[in-house]
Amino acid sequence: MRLGFIVNPIAGMGGKVGLKGTNGVIEEAVARGAKPVAPQRGIEFLKTLKRDMDETQIEILTCPNMMGEQEAKQAGFDTELLPMKIGQKTTAEDTKTAAKLLVRAQVDLVAFVGGDGTAKDIYDVLHGQTEIPVLGIPAGVKMYSGIFAMNPAAAADIALAYAQKQTEAVEFEIIDADEAAIRSDSFSIRLHGYLRGPFVPLQTQGSKQVSPETIDEK
Repeated sequence: MRLGFIVNPIAGMGGKVGLKGTNGVIEEAVARGAKPVAPQRGIEFLKTLKRDMDETQIEILTCPNMMGEQEAKQAGFDTELLPMKIGQKTTAEDTKTAAKLLVRAQVDLVAFVGGDGTAKDIYDVLHGQTEIPVLGIPAGVKMYSGIFAMNPAAAADIALAYAQKQTEAVEFEIIDADEAAIRSDSFSIRLHGYLRGPFVPLQTQGSKQVSPETIDEK
């Protein structure tokens, strides 16, 4: 299996410093003492995958530096790097560029480390353009989309099951919450659409959705 791997290195940094998210407030998060959490989640995913691969052949295609290359090296993977350059500060456009390049490379699965904002960036590139499935490794503050595994180890199990053709891809909702609204004590979420992803029972989070028990909510 050719696995495309993307890390959003700033995902989740706003959570522990009380910012309800990271979009648009990364400098404030850093000023409050926020530390990256996504790289370690990516390392945990890859180390678990490598440990459990056995005879399964998995090639890693990833981004330079902190968007995947460094994490793969720490996990003991040899990688093929995507032809892209990133600066000291990564942006949503870097994630989108990586997703486009992985589609061109015809990978079998795209795995990304991030939160709902990262999922939305990948959705913007992939929806309607390809049938390549997507797997989210949770590292964000907001996790409403159904595309995410329960944790990095569960994500490795899902990726391995997909590589071994033990599971199929189904459609998952891509949902994002308005961080600015949440910071103002208001709650606003939006369904952007759907992406296909491998499904293993009890290993994926499932989307957070309203109860269908009342007419108004339906």
